[in-house]
Amino acid sequence: MRHPRVIIEILSPTTAAFDRGDKFAAYRQIESLQEYVLVDPDTQHIDVYRRMPENDWLLAASEASYGLRLKSLDFHATLAEVFEDLEA
Repeated sequence: MRHPRVIIEILSPTTAAFDRGDKFAAYRQIESLQEYVLVDPDTQHIDVYRRMPENDWLLAASEASYGLRLKSLDFHATLAEVFEDLEA
């Protein structure tokens, strides 16, 4: 896809630092990107970063308990839905 609005990364212990650091820095250069999502299957936590009008990025931390909300796609999934196929 040439002009993504959303990129979702599934974190692993070996890639989490890169996904949060250098990779996110590179993704911020994509003009069409509105949301960057990091999903941690180990902790069953989701971080959603949103591009703000000033081109800053905001972590929507207060939304994490509600599940995955993607405003740019008008999409919502509960935490149970996101992590439903994980074995406990």
